Amino acid sequence: MTTTDVSRLILAHPDLGTLGGAGLHAQILAIYKKIGDNLSSRILVNLNVLNAATATFEHDFRAPFGELRWDLYLAASTDPYDLTRISSSSSPALSAFTVSATAGFTTTKIDVLNSSGATRNLVLVVHMDPLKLAEGDVQDVDVTTVAPTDGQTMTYDTASGKWKPVSVARFNKIVDPSATAGGYVYTTLEAAIAAASAGDLILVKGTETVTTAITQNIADLTIEWKQGAKTVAGGSITSILNVTGARCRLIAPYFRVDNTTVTYPLKVAAADCRVTDGIVETNAAVTVTAAIQINAGGTRAFANLGILNTTGTVTNDFEDNVGTLRGSFGR
Repeated sequence: MTTTDVSRLILAHPDLGTLGGAGLHAQILAIYKKIGDNLSSRILVNLNVLNAATATFEHDFRAPFGELRWDLYLAASTDPYDLTRISSSSSPALSAFTVSATAGFTTTKIDVLNSSGATRNLVLVVHMDPLKLAEGDVQDVDVTTVAPTDGQTMTYDTASGKWKPVSVARFNKIVDPSATAGGYVYTTLEAAIAAASAGDLILVKGTETVTTAITQNIADLTIEWKQGAKTVAGGSITSILNVTGARCRLIAPYFRVDNTTVTYPLKVAAADCRVTDGIVETNAAVTVTAAIQINAGGTRAFANLGILNTTGTVTNDFEDNVGTLRGSFGR
């Protein structure tokens, strides 16, 4: 039998005049098999799927479910089945269907549970192409030069013509004592400040115990304490936070004194600093001289602090030591 190779799949097509029989049958079978094996997508139809029923679609890619992409469509009732893609905003929404690998046939079949409230004609389009951004599968996405970290987003870089992971959240540094340090996450406030630049925003999460005073010497830095977050003095230190960076903003700071002697939980020696919605708490039988001390250089400072004497005492709301303080204090 003579054949001619055709198409980019190099299909061995029997030449004109080829006799029938087993030889021709085998050749046609080989053509169909090669076409089928070289298709990276499947269009699978399952009509009249009842509400609360599961339709099984056989793709036979023999690949794990996680390595496949799929799209689900509503189909018209007659062939050629005009399709309407089901999405998060369609009616019914994609959330009304559960798509998963078929138990016992995880590499060859996919189940779709219809919870949409009505009988549906379903078409599942399956692609053997997971397109994983984390592995650099998309050509104009670069996640290999600098590996992405948790919480980052993709931003377009004109110079390279690629999308790259960057930290563009409102807070570009997170202090979380219970987390693993890496990327924009720090386990201590001191470490986050050391890595900060002017204009950065730091979010404090959780409770951190400090045994040495923290110095904030970065201008135009904003630090915000998430609700429930606290910075706790765990040793005999003069202050918990010493601010020397101008125009610093402390939002909802919570300083707590535990079983130690702290003269001033907060010291400010920089111009135009603001402290809003703060709390100073004594959680031990100790005496704190003042909740905040303003030193030379601390001009035009403003503080809004609440003082909570749980078991100890804060003698003065503030101590103005050659600075300028305006504010309100509540006990």
